[in-house]
Amino acid sequence: MKALLLKDVCVLYKQLKILLLVLVAFAFMPGMSASIFAMVYAIMLPITTLSYDERSKWNLMAAMMPYTTRQLVTGKYLLGYMGSAIVMLLTALSQLFFGGLDDGRMTVLLIMPCIGALVLALLLPVMFRFGTEKGRLAYILAAALLAGLSAGIEPQALPPLAVSPVLLYATLYGIAVVVSLLSIRLSIYFYEKQRV
Repeated sequence: MKALLLKDVCVLYKQLKILLLVLVAFAFMPGMSASIFAMVYAIMLPITTLSYDERSKWNLMAAMMPYTTRQLVTGKYLLGYMGSAIVMLLTALSQLFFGGLDDGRMTVLLIMPCIGALVLALLLPVMFRFGTEKGRLAYILAAALLAGLSAGIEPQALPPLAVSPVLLYATLYGIAVVVSLLSIRLSIYFYEKQRV
């Protein structure tokens, strides 16, 4: 698994420098709306590597290597989760730098990884099923939806939570985990079907 992640990082090396600058710039902008854009860029990482894999016929080479389908698919998910974690960390640092984490900002910050995981869970099966060229439309729609939802987010304007914050976060993370596990199974199915 480490070797697959290292392969993806090496494939992304040239773009990763520019992408990292974009992630840092968006994460360090004041306000939380820009951080959602940073999350969109972070979940682009596995989609970009899938695109490179398709162009280089990586699937043919991977079939001759001792990797299981599960490892090949979950490596893409892990790359997306790592990108989301980096964005969350950078956003937390920027919010501390720009004036601290009040309750509203903390709520948005803790929900961000769930949003990233859910978007990744929706997009990757589509990419594995239709390929990155046809699946790009789904990505554009998801990015537009996220941008639209995040455009007006101001943490100070969020209503107080009606339920316990711990219960809310546990529920959201639980949903994200279940949807992600189902998504991984679906992606494995599509990947195996594609290889046959």
